[in-house]
Amino acid sequence: MTNEQKARRLEDLALIWVFLDRRDEALLRQCAAHVRSLVTDKNGLLPCPMCGPRGKPATTGTFQGEFNVVCLTCSLRTVYAMEKADAIAAWNRRGGVTYEP
Repeated sequence: MTNEQKARRLEDLALIWVFLDRRDEALLRQCAAHVRSLVTDKNGLLPCPMCGPRGKPATTGTFQGEFNVVCLTCSLRTVYAMEKADAIAAWNRRGGVTYEP
């Protein structure tokens, strides 16, 4: 089951819980938003940790063959890495945990 499917299922559960307790509905919606925030884009990048879904992360390279990931919205960036995959892994690291696409 993909993260998007999990998020949809949590939202469906939130609609069911609305009849039982409003607090549970809000909690389930927050859980669904969190799961959805862990969905990578077509380039394998998670959303910007500062901007969220509004951010536009992009992989950049230098003429020396180094790569980093930068958010085009808020300018948050990773350190330079020699491999593009290492720069993406650094960007996708959240709280010390690396999320793989």
